[in-house]
Amino acid sequence: STTSFSNDQPIRLAMGRTDGGRGFFAWTPRWTPRVAATCCCLLVPFSAFSFVPHFNLPGALDGRGLRRGTVRRASESLRDWRDFRAKLVQGSRKTTGLGTRESSGWAYSTDLLEQGSVLLSVPGDYWALRRQYFAKVVMLIVDHHEKGTVGVVLNRPTQLTAADLDLSESELFTDSLFQFFGLTQGLKDWKVWFGGDCEGLECAEKGERPRHFCLHTLERFAGNSNRVMKGIYIMNFRQAKFLVVTGQAKKEDFMLVVGYTGWSRGQLQDELNRGDSWVLGAADPARLLGSEELPLLDCPRDLDGDRQPEESEDEEEEAHNSQMIRRWVDAYLRPPLKEHPAPLTGTVEAGSILRGSATAWALGRPEGSWPSRSRDPWMVPGQYLHKAVLVLLADCSPTDPAPLVLLNGPCIGHTAEGHEVFFGGPGVAQEARCVVPLPRGAVLGRFTLPPGVLHELLGSQALEEAKLARMGELMDLPRSERWLGAGGKLESLNAVKMSLEGDRQQKKWYKEYLGITDDH
Repeated sequence: STTSFSNDQPIRLAMGRTDGGRGFFAWTPRWTPRVAATCCCLLVPFSAFSFVPHFNLPGALDGRGLRRGTVRRASESLRDWRDFRAKLVQGSRKTTGLGTRESSGWAYSTDLLEQGSVLLSVPGDYWALRRQYFAKVVMLIVDHHEKGTVGVVLNRPTQLTAADLDLSESELFTDSLFQFFGLTQGLKDWKVWFGGDCEGLECAEKGERPRHFCLHTLERFAGNSNRVMKGIYIMNFRQAKFLVVTGQAKKEDFMLVVGYTGWSRGQLQDELNRGDSWVLGAADPARLLGSEELPLLDCPRDLDGDRQPEESEDEEEEAHNSQMIRRWVDAYLRPPLKEHPAPLTGTVEAGSILRGSATAWALGRPEGSWPSRSRDPWMVPGQYLHKAVLVLLADCSPTDPAPLVLLNGPCIGHTAEGHEVFFGGPGVAQEARCVVPLPRGAVLGRFTLPPGVLHELLGSQALEEAKLARMGELMDLPRSERWLGAGGKLESLNAVKMSLEGDRQQKKWYKEYLGITDDH
């Protein structure tokens, strides 16, 4: 198949009031000297903070899903039923996928998708080619009902802080006063965690405010939080900041998460049934978010280490896939957040020879362009454009689609006369059957980029015009030398290293989408 995994548009769930009509800060505060001093100095009564801020997490539809947590008395309820089921699993020792470690909490595989479930990405090339931020990921399902599912990534910390993002809608009344007197109280250096690719960090480059919220394990604030499962809660960032400012909690008690991952009705279950992308499990909250002995932000979240390795796994390949994760993290989760370069303008003429970058395509799209699912032009990831030589089939302005043929693709077959047939592009329908005859063989297939994408790629130098290259001269060269013949070159040792990573990713792409294991 030439169709990659692609989630639908993020389900935008409207969170209702989570305070039962009492106000977010309606509990009795602990009036420590620090709390009293803060309020007296600012001459602001506590009632000024008794408001109901907008909750920044996609929440319940029709009143379902993430409901306000309630603190149960021991006499009113039994232990979380997952604990009981974990004991059964540990007793049988018949786990598949996730193992169990009694010394550090429980974890086991399950077929039951529900709020509080844990998703682990399947090892291998699936995510390493498509969306590297999902490779070797641990994700918590924070909402699941008949209309959709919402998950949050737990093991993608960033080098960003709240100061790098526009989270102004979560500002306290005191923030401006603290800033005026130079007393920020650390409000701006909250560490940010990548929660998913819906309404998240990519919003910053578009001038939009991302969705954000705090995960925590503080039982004493469970009644004023949304309960995900026993021991794990979600709180508004504004409320979490107030607790820290007034000394009722520490900043380290909260995980500030930006973005989420959304699936439409039945979509995640279909992906689980396919079996090529996710493993479903359940885990002790302490294993996911830590405990009093192990702070939330220091919890290793090493559930993938409990998974039983499959016989087919290749350690060298998995090491390469881990490198792709690190490369994605370096490109997207460090300040400053990258912005799209300005696209080129003007018309690119038919017959123009284009050259793909040797360093920009290892992740399947140009680094610096967020893989936002709302405007992703890639039908499949773009590693086939690594060191590509292309010809444009029609004049193309920024408002025109760009039909292209790959001139140095791999051999995918032979003609009746025994001549080689080369891959020309991952088009669909008639594009996939398009044949470009050559003196000794043919190119099969082509592809079309949506309007504006070609000019964006040229602006970012992911593609460049090879203005001195000539079609006839290029086609007389061996296929492996056409990129060099089109003016391609590597100008540093780092570029050589990145080029070799791209070579490997491209071979994986050929295997995944064309079924060929050798570059022949």
